[in-house]
Amino acid sequence: MFLSIGIPAHNEENTIARTIKSILKNSAWKKSFGKREIIVCCNDCTDTTADIVRNLKLVIPEIQLIEVAE
Repeated sequence: MFLSIGIPAHNEENTIARTIKSILKNSAWKKSFGKREIIVCCNDCTDTTADIVRNLKLVIPEIQLIEVAE
């Protein structure tokens, strides 16, 4: 089974960590035995959203970060 969750983000420094942690607590995430990933796409963020995701990625390797200047 492959579980891929996408999170579009624009200046979400106040909520991004809580959102990701909520996904990690979800039963679908916990029961996934195959490959799983959380893809956060930061769309022209001017706050610390991307930095927060980078720090979470250090302890949660399933996180992928995409940054776009849009």
